[in-house]
Amino acid sequence: MREYATEGLVLQREPAGEIDWRVTLFTRDFGKLTAKVKSGRRITSKLAPHLEPLNVVMLRLIEKGGFQVADALRMSRLPQEHFSLLRFLADTTMEGGPDHALWTLIERHEVSPRRILFALGLDPRSASCSRCGVPEAAWFVFSDASYRCTKCERMLPASERRINLS
Repeated sequence: MREYATEGLVLQREPAGEIDWRVTLFTRDFGKLTAKVKSGRRITSKLAPHLEPLNVVMLRLIEKGGFQVADALRMSRLPQEHFSLLRFLADTTMEGGPDHALWTLIERHEVSPRRILFALGLDPRSASCSRCGVPEAAWFVFSDASYRCTKCERMLPASERRINLS
């Protein structure tokens, strides 16, 4: 059993069992990871208010067959308008290692779809529509990691996940 202290951004929080949570975090030292929060759903939980999406927290993690949050303290909070970016971050980043360029954006509160894509190596500045070739891409499509112009984006099915780059 190992213990770690790191900073992290809470991306998602979902129920796991009757009284536990499962949180998806993007951390400074480990990149994206999923951790269990024991008794996080109890009304008396001291961790629950700190582990809300958009919170940047100082974490104490225990690694024992997976990560478990032992303690958390909210340090700051991203603005509410960044809420849609959390799912975007959760979907576009992979577990398995730190990403210092992306963490720097989070730490400075400089998160936007364009900056995140640039940090992930998908530079939207030089992107063109993958369907018609228009040099000004306005949307990023998750399923095939492609860029679309506004005209071509309208042709996508409503169920297709995408994010506006403006």
